[in-house]
Amino acid sequence: MPKRESSHRALAGFGVVAVLVVCYFVLDRPVARFAERIPAGLNALFHGVSFLAGLPLITTAGAVMVALYFIRVYGQGRPRRRLVPLIYLPAATLTASLATETLKVVLARYRPGMLIDSGLYGFTFWKAGYWFNSFPSGHATVAFALGGAVALTFPRWRGPALVLAALVALSRVLLNLHYLSDIVAGGLLGIGWALVPRRPRVPDFRSINPAEVRDNPFRLIGEDWMLVTAGTTRAWNTMTASWGGLGVLWSRPVAFAFIRPTRYTFGFVERSARFSLCFFGEEWREALKFCGTRSGRDTDKAQATGLAPVAGPAGAVIFEQARLALICRKLHAQDLDPARFVDPALHDEYPEQDYHRVYVGEVEHCLAR
Repeated sequence: MPKRESSHRALAGFGVVAVLVVCYFVLDRPVARFAERIPAGLNALFHGVSFLAGLPLITTAGAVMVALYFIRVYGQGRPRRRLVPLIYLPAATLTASLATETLKVVLARYRPGMLIDSGLYGFTFWKAGYWFNSFPSGHATVAFALGGAVALTFPRWRGPALVLAALVALSRVLLNLHYLSDIVAGGLLGIGWALVPRRPRVPDFRSINPAEVRDNPFRLIGEDWMLVTAGTTRAWNTMTASWGGLGVLWSRPVAFAFIRPTRYTFGFVERSARFSLCFFGEEWREALKFCGTRSGRDTDKAQATGLAPVAGPAGAVIFEQARLALICRKLHAQDLDPARFVDPALHDEYPEQDYHRVYVGEVEHCLAR
């Protein structure tokens, strides 16, 4: 793990512990006493919000999604990636719930009601029972596991999903069924659980020498097309290209990519040290058509096409379904100069004068199936 990433994780871990400590020693008891004074008429509203992450509703919804997954898969004869959320969402939610219930028995924290009625506060450890299973909040865990899974699977719904999860968690505090630190811990556990199955993995490629590529480059780029991709697995964009080249320059294997500054991918390539070129079988033709006609500014191309972005060598983004992936380190970038066009007909290619920028990249890694 890189030192910077390791230090960031250590800092994040310290921050989480600090927040929980402040909640436990400073905020939990005053907030619980405040919640106890909330008018009973509001409790019905809070109970309704809380019900959204209740076990009966979540279990029923999960069973329906799993059933739909198997019906669709066996009905079509083969699984499709866009059906995976039907398994991923309930799996993330229900497994997070099981983990939370286990922690509750191990830690055995008194619920806020015990503080109000008997003055009891803290942990008793290894004790089961409703009044001893406050930490972490199961509803908060389930809400954020589901909300996080939705946010990762359907980015357009990220905001509403996480806001709803926060409301569910907050309702547990306002009902005085959990302390503030309970929902903070539950929310973090749920988000973390949602991230586990989404961890990027390197696909089953084999590394070859670029000279071993046997494809005709004219067909490979001009007819089969390619995806030019840059960024990280957290923030990336890709575009279909049928202009480009492969060859040798400065005694190095290189690839040439041509990108107009109006393309959304342009900014990602500009900010990245590397870009990738991915080539696919004919069965992905429609996906490449989509990526060439829709902008990543307002479209989740992975969700729409079923393409799965993963981190390849050097952190470059490639796709699981590619049959060939070239990871290129930028060596040179230069805008096409229309004053240097020898053939006047080339001006017809740029009616809006959005001349390409040419990127020359050294092929550092060549991955093939």
